[in-house]
Amino acid sequence: MLKRIGLLVAATLGCSAATTYVLTADATGSLDGTQFNAPTLLTITAIANAATPGDPFSATVEFGSVIDTFNLKHAYLFESGSCMIEPSVPACGGFGTGVTDILDISNNAFATYVLGTALATVDDATPFIGGSSFADDSGGNLILVTAITGTFTATVNSVPEPSSAVLLAFALLALGISSRRR
Repeated sequence: MLKRIGLLVAATLGCSAATTYVLTADATGSLDGTQFNAPTLLTITAIANAATPGDPFSATVEFGSVIDTFNLKHAYLFESGSCMIEPSVPACGGFGTGVTDILDISNNAFATYVLGTALATVDDATPFIGGSSFADDSGGNLILVTAITGTFTATVNSVPEPSSAVLLAFALLALGISSRRR
């Protein structure tokens, strides 16, 4: 009986992949009213599932010591010829609101990159700022004035699907009941 339950759990336990995108730059500006006049590390982290790799379900912005949940609607890539900062570079990667870019990294590595897959750190000495002010979920905003030394990284992690976790719980419950009856 124990072997059957173990095989059932192993056969049906599914995992889905979550992609974590991290975009960094040394920037000046402000987040929720806190000013950063000297270049300060800005980190934008967004997590998306495999089904919708360009539509994060979780996003945070960290600017110096200030951390905030942010309404980034899309992590996206520009296709060939769409880079705004360096026309000689055929592709960019970055984050935006669905209406405008927030911060983009120009790098040839994006020419073949597919959202939802891993990407080692790519660099850009002069990241592109697509606008000046971006509203966050709590009514504050991110204002970027300058950005230098940007990076973009994507990592993929397996995450158990909720239905698999429920199935595992039922299997363990059945195992407990069957061993208790013996």
